[in-house]
Amino acid sequence: MAATNKETIYIDVDDEITSIIEKVKSSNSKIVALVLPKRATVLQSVVNMKLLKKAGVSTKKNIVLITSEKGLMPLAGVAGLYVAKSLQSKPVIPPPPIIPGEETTETPTINDDEAVIDKSASIGVLAAAAAINNDDDTETIELDNIDTDVDSVVAAPLKPKKNKRLRVPNFERFRLGFFLAGLGVVLLIVFWYVAAFILPKANVTITTSTSSTVSSFDFLASTTSELDVDNRKIPAIQKNLIKTDTEKVKATGQKDLGTKSEGEVTLSIPCSSVTGSPPTVPSGTAVSTGGLNFITQDSATLNEAAFSPCRFTKRVDVLASQNGEGGNIASGKTFAVAGYSSITGSNSAEFTGGTSKIVKVISQKDIDDATITIKTRISGQVNSELSSELETDGLFALTETQKEAEAKVTAVPALDQEAEETTVTVETSFSMLGINRDDLNLLILKDVEGEETLKGKKVTDNGIDQSIMRINNQPSPTEAFISFRTSVTAGPEIDEIAIKENIAGKKRGEAETYIKSQPGVQDAIIEYSPFWVYTTPKSTDKITIIIEKSSDQSSDDTNSNE
Repeated sequence: MAATNKETIYIDVDDEITSIIEKVKSSNSKIVALVLPKRATVLQSVVNMKLLKKAGVSTKKNIVLITSEKGLMPLAGVAGLYVAKSLQSKPVIPPPPIIPGEETTETPTINDDEAVIDKSASIGVLAAAAAINNDDDTETIELDNIDTDVDSVVAAPLKPKKNKRLRVPNFERFRLGFFLAGLGVVLLIVFWYVAAFILPKANVTITTSTSSTVSSFDFLASTTSELDVDNRKIPAIQKNLIKTDTEKVKATGQKDLGTKSEGEVTLSIPCSSVTGSPPTVPSGTAVSTGGLNFITQDSATLNEAAFSPCRFTKRVDVLASQNGEGGNIASGKTFAVAGYSSITGSNSAEFTGGTSKIVKVISQKDIDDATITIKTRISGQVNSELSSELETDGLFALTETQKEAEAKVTAVPALDQEAEETTVTVETSFSMLGINRDDLNLLILKDVEGEETLKGKKVTDNGIDQSIMRINNQPSPTEAFISFRTSVTAGPEIDEIAIKENIAGKKRGEAETYIKSQPGVQDAIIEYSPFWVYTTPKSTDKITIIIEKSSDQSSDDTNSNE
């Protein structure tokens, strides 16, 4: 059977490489077009590509892969297989991947009895050209069934002219341009909104005429008092705070942990010194010799001595009052008995057992030093914390009324215990009084009532925050007699809310004229920001009013109603 010039074979996704090679070998055509499915996994291996190429060479067939998958191109290039995007596209051998260090190999060509294939021609044209140059009786089969001038194709294939009117629009570029244009419009709107409504601000500085005078008086702040303006009594609130802190200190005390010497002393008294019953020396009586003290361990009643009828005697055990070798004395010492001048003592044997062992212990000074350090550290914190708590409750803190209760001090290890250091813990309770600002303001207004300098004006600053207070007497943490002094300022009452509402949206000149027309206002200056703003913002939240007081009259007289 005569071979045809070209055959198209459609490859299935499940076909194995052996199955594809068998289809190529069984073809009777010189040119075999393998139409590959999408994701043709069987040819995603360079080994399978080379096997397919080898099958084409061994059967003298030119194999062309019909596919547009980019992942197969480098593999086909390595194997030297031709690839076309469609049956009407020209076949080419894709360039193999460039491996660093290797030389570029020449592109293999189809060996069809030394026939030269025009790479710019389509598969259908190549099939027609192969039919003319074929020496045997094979038929010519065209894949695209298009009439082709074979002579002109073999010589030089014709390229159809492109019709520019039929060019497909670049929708990606159109979509990008449309997106950028929309983004620009959105940004322009956002900028306009921010510039017109967010950024514009107005700072209004108003200068008013004011007068000032001094208010000075004494008052009582007590947790048990009620408000009495005439008698200057203000109810107070007591705020308490417990602070606990610790401090470690090195031990500096010393203690002898040795043993005490012991022995036996014979007590005696002449008969002439005894009136009535013989004396009894109680236990714990001190006997001394050479500056050393020893303590009797038992009660001793002196009896008449058999060896000397003119004396009363009694032996008693004694223990040194202090540790150390100093208590180890020799025999034959004479002892004086405390509280009994006529009784003497002596030892017939030496005293032994006294040893010394000096160790570090916790002294009272160590504990006291740590306590002072802790109190110094927390004293600055307490005043601000109590003041802050009172201010949070809406009260005016009387900082001078701070009181400190007796501290509870503990040390671990404790006093006189052997240790290298101790941790001292101090727990202290503090208290402070606070009063209502409105109550204090009533006392201030009462004190400056009738002042000539304030006639026709309203108190705009009672001076509480800049006042000077001194504690005259504080009999207990719950009450205090306080001396108070401050400077009171009076002037026109400025309704800031009304001014903001009336100048909103107006130009600078119109707004300033309105403000200057208000009673007690001497001057008004409006500043806008940013630089392009020339009218007052319509939103009152964007308007800030600053009141500056120009003092035109003052009084240094001190009101004293004490």
